[in-house]
Amino acid sequence: MDTKIRSLTKDDKKYLLKWLTDPEVLAYYEGRDQTFHDADIERKFYNSDPINRMILEYQGEPIGYMQSYLLDSLEYQEYGYSDDLNVMGIDLFIGVPSLWNHGLGTKFITLYLNTIPSTIDYVVLDPLVFNTRSIRCYEKSGFHKKKRLRAHELHEGIWQDAWLMEYVVEK
Repeated sequence: MDTKIRSLTKDDKKYLLKWLTDPEVLAYYEGRDQTFHDADIERKFYNSDPINRMILEYQGEPIGYMQSYLLDSLEYQEYGYSDDLNVMGIDLFIGVPSLWNHGLGTKFITLYLNTIPSTIDYVVLDPLVFNTRSIRCYEKSGFHKKKRLRAHELHEGIWQDAWLMEYVVEK
């Protein structure tokens, strides 16, 4: 298989730093007004919070990042889920712009969704509304738009709307 998802390691810090200093990547993930240095990568990606951090590999090379986590109580409320459900959030980006528009995002998401435990009811994403490439990718992977989240994320100094996108985990 040409795509693989593996756990983040300390050796991956150099890839994260490379990707998160690329203005093309930052235009969609975090924002071009963000600056990332070694200490920022360490603080954001190598801490003890309950986030499952992963590296996306294509043809044996790291090309992107993915994370998954259970929603917190504020997210349950904002997204409109009752607390008797198990809802997992995911975020990802492909950090090599020359590999965009090749269907890799769909491959990685599909690969990941095939590993979701049956205890999870929904998987959600919240792409910014202007990120149409990612939204198409998520729709091809089985997600649908659930609701528009107004002024959801501060991106490049402007509060941007996002789509709450939902995937129903088959039992």
